[in-house]
Amino acid sequence: SPPSGELVFHAEAASPLDNDLTSIILLEDYLTTAYTFEAQLAVSGLSGNNWESGPVFSYQGPQNYYQFILEDDDARVIVVEGGSPTELLSISDTYNTNEWYKISVDFDGIDEYTIEINDSLWGVVNDSTFSEGRLGVASYYTTHLDLDDVSIVSLPVNVSYDFDGEE
Repeated sequence: SPPSGELVFHAEAASPLDNDLTSIILLEDYLTTAYTFEAQLAVSGLSGNNWESGPVFSYQGPQNYYQFILEDDDARVIVVEGGSPTELLSISDTYNTNEWYKISVDFDGIDEYTIEINDSLWGVVNDSTFSEGRLGVASYYTTHLDLDDVSIVSLPVNVSYDFDGEE
């Protein structure tokens, strides 16, 4: 069941192509300062064995952004610059479908991204390719994604969404 309330945002990706960002949900605000971005996400078992999903951040457009990607046997951070992805950090672990994960990305406003999974430190990435942009969640391949309890903490903007009609 969802982390809060009964409603979630559901997205389905539908492409078998490698490196093809097939579903993206972007929030309105374009951030130029430090922030903490949190979201609860779960990938449905309907996704099969070929799924990848996670937050995008410092999103400049479809050819330029960072993404933290969860898949069944690892998690990694990539930077996509000019459409070419580069892996910045990868850690092998097991992630299950039909299980909720709380993902947090904390950006210091300069070049450091601290990432947590379920309130435990996953890793820290230092990269200054992009220092501003939009936030969201993206999926690849045939991923069925549920999203809930999205929040951004950044001065002067603080927003949250639980998709039950409450902000």
